[in-house]
Amino acid sequence: MLICKQCGKDNELGRVFCASCGAKLDLDGMSSDVVADAVQRGGWFGRNWGKIVWIVVLIFLVIIGLAAWSNTKPIGKPASKGGRIVEGSIMSFSRLRQGQRLGRKFTEEDINAFLALKAEQWNLESFSVSLGDGRCDVHIVKSILPQGITISSYKLDPKMSYDLICVPSGGKLVAWKASFGHLPLGPFKSMVVGKIAALLSEDKDWKALEAVTEIKVTSEGVELFAKK
Repeated sequence: MLICKQCGKDNELGRVFCASCGAKLDLDGMSSDVVADAVQRGGWFGRNWGKIVWIVVLIFLVIIGLAAWSNTKPIGKPASKGGRIVEGSIMSFSRLRQGQRLGRKFTEEDINAFLALKAEQWNLESFSVSLGDGRCDVHIVKSILPQGITISSYKLDPKMSYDLICVPSGGKLVAWKASFGHLPLGPFKSMVVGKIAALLSEDKDWKALEAVTEIKVTSEGVELFAKK
């Protein structure tokens, strides 16, 4: 404590002016012993507040790290050999003439085969879906550093994953929920949607899907209907 020479009031360490009379406190008498005594009388929290802050920050970082830890395994049924068939069927939508209608149905296995081709084109680790009645779960895994990191004899290949839960709406799949790793993004799902949209924007196959007017999703597969 610092004692005011004018009114005798005890003031907490760190004050410059007296809390009672406002007079300037005499700080010349402060020594390391005075400071140590003030800290000691501040209790356990006062002596350890710096450590507590670091512990809280560390716990927060660990929670965020675990939540965002990537799920690197593809989802859904294993890819078939029908990727090129799906690709050709999608391109048929772009060749529709005025007044024509077209419908196509794809199994989950064939869709994952098609997405495996896209993953290779876009330098992704994997691109896969899992289908349910009225929903489509999308899973993307990407390497953070394409060449990895070599430390001594160990090679590290850190990855990040994005997940979307989509529902059909007219001729589009609308993102309902999104997550980064195991971390739900809630109202920030546009971060993931924007990254995926950037991948799709220049791809000729995805542009062909602009003719699609209706999408039906079941656990058996996806039906696309298009007209021009």
